[in-house]
Amino acid sequence: MEAPLTILYTANLRGELGFAPRLFTMLKGMKGQAAQAGSAALLLDLGGSADMQVWHNAVTGGRSSLFALDAMGYDAANATHLHPQNIAKMQPSCRMALLGEGQSRRLKGARLFVPPQPDGNPATLNIVLIPSDATAFDPDARVLMLQNIALGQVGAAQITFGPKGAALGSSAVYDVPATTPPDPTVTGAIEFILSEADYVMRKAQGR
Repeated sequence: MEAPLTILYTANLRGELGFAPRLFTMLKGMKGQAAQAGSAALLLDLGGSADMQVWHNAVTGGRSSLFALDAMGYDAANATHLHPQNIAKMQPSCRMALLGEGQSRRLKGARLFVPPQPDGNPATLNIVLIPSDATAFDPDARVLMLQNIALGQVGAAQITFGPKGAALGSSAVYDVPATTPPDPTVTGAIEFILSEADYVMRKAQGR
């Protein structure tokens, strides 16, 4: 029997990069727990990572938030706030997959996609990279939908694989405790991302 797959995800981060170091600490712990249980893990962002009213997103066109996710080790992110041409330009600079509308990527045996669902042979597990009303798995279409969550939360779902195919084993939403210590490495990465955005802003202003 194939090992289970744990999906960890966020949504609606809105460019709140000050939250990222604490979020990463929790995600790292959850990934470690999955590994100890013999489960592979996928770390995904379902969109809403960049609020264009936040200064660094306004300056970078929303790229700063995606660079932060990449620095945190995300496997894929919904990047529909970027123009498709900008996604293509940014992708070589990112380890994680950036997905726009109608795009897909296969990772760890699963196909991740942003609707509309792409044509072609579906995978054993197809994960929709936009938030849904509830976490649910359609066994006929082999599609996993993930519940919408707020800033300050982490979603988790575990998929099991057996003779009859994939199935949703469990799902939950966790609040990131206010007492969670920030990860110093991610703190440094965020400081660098913000300093680069500040440089772009000052250059545009002629300073």
